[in-house]
Amino acid sequence: WIEPQQDGLKPTARNSHTATIVGDGEEAKKMVVVGGGSPSGLLLNVEVADLADIPHKITWSKCEEETLNRISPREMHACSQYKDFLIVF
Repeated sequence: WIEPQQDGLKPTARNSHTATIVGDGEEAKKMVVVGGGSPSGLLLNVEVADLADIPHKITWSKCEEETLNRISPREMHACSQYKDFLIVF
């Protein structure tokens, strides 16, 4: 077990979220974390983990505001990659 260094804006603690690896084969170097729940309620967060330097480092960033306008806060949902899209339902 290795705990990598984490840079950037790490996501808040959550439950009932999705974490989807995006890309194909060797190009799958990002993980997208969508929504979830917390003690304060449902989350409207889309966080992106750059996994290019795994297992040594994970670099976190937040998704652009424009993307957040397309979804609503949610938990216990599903998220899948289809071509260049993430489908959240």
